[in-house]
Amino acid sequence: MTVVEKRADTGDLKLACLCVNQDGKEVITGTAEVRAPTEKVRRPRAELPDVRLAKHERFHALLARAQSLPPLPTAVAH
Repeated sequence: MTVVEKRADTGDLKLACLCVNQDGKEVITGTAEVRAPTEKVRRPRAELPDVRLAKHERFHALLARAQSLPPLPTAVAH
């Protein structure tokens, strides 16, 4: 998602949305209009479920390579 318009008077945002599949092909496109909160929203930290990957050589090799990388900023829209 990319902010394409911001209205300071109302807090409204217009977002350009694009989803691509594993082949880089666009599968979803569109726009979304949302109203940003006027105050910072704080939620208690949720306890996350324990996630385990199957014991497969490729997963372990990928995890080993990723261990040395810095954290990656990530956002999830649901």
